[in-house]
Amino acid sequence: MQHSTDFEFVSPPSDLRASVRAITLKVSLTVMLRPRVNDPADRSPPAAVNGIVPKNERGNVDLLNGAAPPPGTVHVNLPRVARVARTLGLDCPAALVGFEYKRGGQTLPVFQGVVVCQEFEQALVTEYMAEEERRAAAEAGAYTRPLLSST
Repeated sequence: MQHSTDFEFVSPPSDLRASVRAITLKVSLTVMLRPRVNDPADRSPPAAVNGIVPKNERGNVDLLNGAAPPPGTVHVNLPRVARVARTLGLDCPAALVGFEYKRGGQTLPVFQGVVVCQEFEQALVTEYMAEEERRAAAEAGAYTRPLLSST
């Protein structure tokens, strides 16, 4: 059976590798120069309204790579501050500050402190200091009772 061809066989160019390199370079430059659409640095988070802190879809506030908290909020990074904020009834999502990489490829989020509205920061810190004083007094009393009873 005879095949009819509508095209003519063309031998490859003598400088095929240079052409492939030029095409690859053109494609990679196009990819590198393409504007980034969803760049987190370009996106500004919404501001806090009526004491409600804007959160991500998981209920946290992303402060990755030293990012600033949303407008109208502050990052309070004190130990056990989340419990005090909840007792005051404040909206206080956890602050996601990074990720910890474990052996075996496990990645865990690192949370430090909470993010609250600026108008509640002073009240939160004041209540936190009072709570820490009560906790320290109770802890000191727990250590002295057994020592006094043993003599």
